[in-house]
Amino acid sequence: MNRQHRRAAARRGQARAVQQNRDSPAYWNNYGQALHNLGRLEGAVASYDRALALRPDLAEIHYNRANSLQSLARLDEAVAGYDRAIALRPDMAEAYANRGSRCRRCGGSPRRSPTSTMPSR
Repeated sequence: MNRQHRRAAARRGQARAVQQNRDSPAYWNNYGQALHNLGRLEGAVASYDRALALRPDLAEIHYNRANSLQSLARLDEAVAGYDRAIALRPDMAEAYANRGSRCRRCGGSPRRSPTSTMPSR
């Protein structure tokens, strides 16, 4: 079975799991990751939105959603998503890194926000 077939099979399996667990943000997050990996970025964002409707306080979902938005070249929305992830989990180093690289990619400098500075240790 080639890689594309394995991914499609995984996506179908995840879709069945989501149907059985509609109220689980973890399933919607996982489904979003599968869709992102398949290049179905709009579907991934919609899946993350569903997860966030259930649990808006999960930094990982905001982070994953921001990654999909970045891949869609929706950079302002991606930066806002990274900011939200950082606000929820100030020690999330990957959100700081991705936020900074997105700002550089669009030719600007990272805009300052109350959460845009790594906490001191």
